[in-house]
Amino acid sequence: MKTKKFIYGILSTFLLFFLFVASEILASIFVQDETLKDTLQAASRYLIAILGLFLANKLYGTDFRFRSKGFAKGVFCTGITLMALVVLNLHDDFSQPEISFAKALPRLIFAFICNMGTGMFEESMLRGTLFNSFRYRFGESRKGILKAVLISSTVFGLLHFSNLTSSPTRVIATTSQVIYAIAIGCCLACVYYITDSIWVVSVLHGLIDFTSEFWDCFINSNTGLAVQKATEDITLSEGIYAVSVTVVCAIIAFIQLHKEFGKRKTE
Repeated sequence: MKTKKFIYGILSTFLLFFLFVASEILASIFVQDETLKDTLQAASRYLIAILGLFLANKLYGTDFRFRSKGFAKGVFCTGITLMALVVLNLHDDFSQPEISFAKALPRLIFAFICNMGTGMFEESMLRGTLFNSFRYRFGESRKGILKAVLISSTVFGLLHFSNLTSSPTRVIATTSQVIYAIAIGCCLACVYYITDSIWVVSVLHGLIDFTSEFWDCFINSNTGLAVQKATEDITLSEGIYAVSVTVVCAIIAFIQLHKEFGKRKTE
């Protein structure tokens, strides 16, 4: 029975990913208007996220009810390293605005909604079903939780190699993003285990994605800068910097996890 539930969890993860890819492709093929396409894709992510939470609840009895108590502490204290990345994104990605804040505001609101949907979808899939399936399989020991954290985070990172299909010239950017995502995945998995809240990690994930696109909302889409940002690769030093920062964050997250093991007296 344990093996069967584990396999169902893995299959559920693949189902959620398949639905995501299918919705992205269908929207791209049949919808020409970019705003409508982005809206439909965002809506599909929210719907798939709800399905993911439902599957995790049915398989492992995971409680995904929103609990306001401890939510702020989870985001700003347990997730402090990830909030630091949010601030760092705003600092490192700054570029001189080409349009005013008033004109950029609708884009900012839309980007926030879309990225929160992405955060919710990816967390429901990767922490809700994938992490919990490995957690169920390996057990609640320190070794079991660490395995679940590392494996689910590695899968999360490797999925980002798919970005090469749309931007084949961004090899360094994509490779560093894969390592970056593995480290971020470890942070998110640790925060999820400590807080026992999918909503905390969904918000943190969404904020990281949103702030990485924040300054793009101030770029005129008709200028060469927008095209350059989408197609130009980063330098090796930029890639090493991004990876180094997230690896430090992952180390801090594992220290937090070790302390949590001590509090729970996990063997």
